[in-house]
Amino acid sequence: MKIGLLGLPQSGKKTLFRLLTGTENISTNLGICKIKDFRLENIAKIYNSEKITCAEIEYQLIPAIIPGHESLKNSINILKNLDALCIVIRDFKDETIYHINESVDPSRDINNIFQELTLADLILVETRIERIKDAEKRNNIPALEKEKSLLLKIKSQLENEIPIRNMDFNEEEQKALRPLQFVTMKNVLVVLNTNDLDLGKTLPAEIKKYEAKNTLILPIAVKTEEEINSLEESEREEFLKELGIKEHAIDLMTRLSAQLLNLIIFFTAGENEARAWLIPKGLNAPQTAGKIHSDLERGFIRAEVIKLKDLEELGSEQAVKEAGKWSLKGKDYIIEEGDIVLFRFNV
Repeated sequence: MKIGLLGLPQSGKKTLFRLLTGTENISTNLGICKIKDFRLENIAKIYNSEKITCAEIEYQLIPAIIPGHESLKNSINILKNLDALCIVIRDFKDETIYHINESVDPSRDINNIFQELTLADLILVETRIERIKDAEKRNNIPALEKEKSLLLKIKSQLENEIPIRNMDFNEEEQKALRPLQFVTMKNVLVVLNTNDLDLGKTLPAEIKKYEAKNTLILPIAVKTEEEINSLEESEREEFLKELGIKEHAIDLMTRLSAQLLNLIIFFTAGENEARAWLIPKGLNAPQTAGKIHSDLERGFIRAEVIKLKDLEELGSEQAVKEAGKWSLKGKDYIIEEGDIVLFRFNV
């Protein structure tokens, strides 16, 4: 699954892309990001694991969004094929770095980008409605009437600047909308590229108003994160302490990215390896086992599950079992965020 990284020129998106993916050559525009997870590190310590393997997410760097420019159409076409969006918004002041609108105003910039994405979807809706009307003149197809009714409802909401991700649809409607690849249907993370001094502040009302169930806002001092990343590992923790930062904002961002994609993380652990796995929310135990290897799903017998909270409180797998907090789960068990799982199978 892939997240698009976009923003206005000089917003810091290229620097953020390099930090996330470790990719210096951004000409490829694609990079893999490891989700650094303190929970996985704790699990590895408890199991004395020799190796740690993080879950991964792919990011795609999108050309700069310039409202009204002809290049915007190409960017929109790229966004349609992605699974979620990360919009980088400039909130730092630096007179040596120009701003396309000649001033730093994050609320304005968020609104401008959201309007461009909404307009793209509105054009798509209107085009589709016209095609349905033409088809109806030739044939009376009930399915087309249903789709037209749904699109008219969406059109009304988009005209009121309500993104499709904030609208409610039943399962049948969601299925009908999927092939249309609306960009405002995708979940959004807004990264507010800010100064160090602003990190601890509450989001101002004009920014916070954009937060919603499927729209998250995260302040990150990208320049500071770049400085931290350039330090030796031993120096990084000390630097974070001096700034009063508990963890890298980049690490938090990667976990939020999984949330954007409606994915959850579960773990497998032993002396050889502690590993984090990304799966779609709602998978049962056999389906989850199949994400590791098809043989595990085909020959699934049961899942042995430990809750992370119990492992951290009791300190070892054996202590969890002795406390009666280790459980055997069958085919109907839905894997939960943070589960530590051992799959038993026979092929």
